[in-house]
Amino acid sequence: MPDQQIDRVIRSIEQNNGVLSNVLAKEVPLFQQHPAVWAQVVASVRQALRLHARTSRVMRKYPLELLGVWKG
Repeated sequence: MPDQQIDRVIRSIEQNNGVLSNVLAKEVPLFQQHPAVWAQVVASVRQALRLHARTSRVMRKYPLELLGVWKG
């Protein structure tokens, strides 16, 4: 999937609270034809966003340089 399409899917999940929009269903018919695929995409995006949020909070508090993981 091109980056723009991935961005579109993520925005749709956020804006529609995980419900497949008619517009996105027309753009990516696979999601409507196979609801389990859409459900897995939603679950994966939500998990990644939660992980990113946790990681971002940790990284603001403990930059990699302080942890000795990265020396910039």
